[in-house]
Amino acid sequence: MREALIIILISSILSSCTNYKKQEVLFENYKFELPIEVKKAETLFDLTYGYYTGFYKGTPDEQLFGTQLNYYPLFMGSDNDNKESYYGNEFVGITFFKPIEIISFPQLKSRIEKQYNGEFQKRIEKKITKIEFMNEQMEFYQLKTETGLNIILKKIKRKLSNKEYNSVTFYPNMSDNKLVEYITWIQ
Repeated sequence: MREALIIILISSILSSCTNYKKQEVLFENYKFELPIEVKKAETLFDLTYGYYTGFYKGTPDEQLFGTQLNYYPLFMGSDNDNKESYYGNEFVGITFFKPIEIISFPQLKSRIEKQYNGEFQKRIEKKITKIEFMNEQMEFYQLKTETGLNIILKKIKRKLSNKEYNSVTFYPNMSDNKLVEYITWIQ
């Protein structure tokens, strides 16, 4: 009996940790809530599905829009997947990639701070991966709104194209460790 109560308690704590409160996002011409159902996001953002790459906009190597599933900061996929198998899931991370020649990092940062009436804080964190030899640091900027919405700005350089982008990612209210785990995989 005691073990059953402990299991129920732990299960409810774990499930409550990953049930995020809906957060409204306004960015460019998009208005949506996070978390957002996969099927709804696919339609709203006109996303493409690719094996091993997940849901995105652009090309697999030059994504202009990326997604992160709840519980899966890095989409792995498999040969047996199809997009319909993800329709029961939700995205907790939505990333917009902006080439630096279109908008500079300071311009983007200023625009978002004004829109969300807040200020980005610079953070340097160790990347959280399951790969032992990856001991890299990453720099990003975080703005947390009064409602708990996390907005992350990060400069990235794509290795294949050697192009630089500003990434803007939106996450619902989540713990700092969980946030860093998701941010690690924005590329």
